[in-house]
Amino acid sequence: GLVMALTPIKIIRSSVGELLHVAPERAIRDDVQQRLEKVTRGLALRQRDVRMVKVGRYFYVLAKLIVTDEFPAMEVTELDRIREQVANALSGCHPRLVLDVVFTADDRWILGLVDDRTSPPAG
Repeated sequence: GLVMALTPIKIIRSSVGELLHVAPERAIRDDVQQRLEKVTRGLALRQRDVRMVKVGRYFYVLAKLIVTDEFPAMEVTELDRIREQVANALSGCHPRLVLDVVFTADDRWILGLVDDRTSPPAG
């Protein structure tokens, strides 16, 4: 009786967590962080900010890479090659991975505070 009652409760709890966009388990988060750190180690980065959320059967990863002044100017195709390397490094951590990799030199874009910009856009 009690064991049978606990199973539906666990399923409901897991489903509600997925609906509410809950972060994945600690082991998965740590694995993603370690894989990202390893694959981007040679890049001129000041910081890596990774956001993860599991929604339904999908696992969303937003990797925000803050570059240093030493980071070379690159064509978009070169940045896409880095994205491909990150995707390859993260493959296998979840069967339905959705990945975004963002490069910036400005911390404001990492925070995502569009209305908190201190200066107007150029142009």
